[in-house]
Amino acid sequence: AFVEAAQQVYGVTADDRVYQGFSVAFDAAVEELWSAWSNGAELVVAPDCVIRSPSEVARYINQYAITFYSTVPSFLSMMEDDLPSVRLIIVGGEPCAPQLVSRWATSFRRFLNTYGPTEAAVVTTFAECRPGEKVTIGKALPGYYTVVLDEHLNPTPVGEIGELFIGGP
Repeated sequence: AFVEAAQQVYGVTADDRVYQGFSVAFDAAVEELWSAWSNGAELVVAPDCVIRSPSEVARYINQYAITFYSTVPSFLSMMEDDLPSVRLIIVGGEPCAPQLVSRWATSFRRFLNTYGPTEAAVVTTFAECRPGEKVTIGKALPGYYTVVLDEHLNPTPVGEIGELFIGGP
């Protein structure tokens, strides 16, 4: 279900080159691996000597003309070089600062902020981020649903505090 939903949102094609840098012990690797495998895209696996350094990752992405890059906001915030070949940046796992969106979202590059606990199969919500707009966790992936409930399990009005419930396959 996640793979199908991600394809609808991410739009990965056989022309893409997907950077794979997350440890396979981290659920975010599922996003990288299956985004490539399920769409015939090229999976470009970064060596261990690259993945821990923002400058080395940027160099690697540029060297191999990566088009799909998923990372955590704190790592992306340490990158100084531009990534001209990247058409889609996905961040998740931490809050995303509006400054990251301002720097990385462009007319030719989509920037998605995602959210999802591991128990819900990697990602459950996404927001298409644009400079100058509020950064949120967005809406549920296709086929999923989300609702914020109060302590009595009643839906809360938009903007009210509650607990996020996630449903779907």
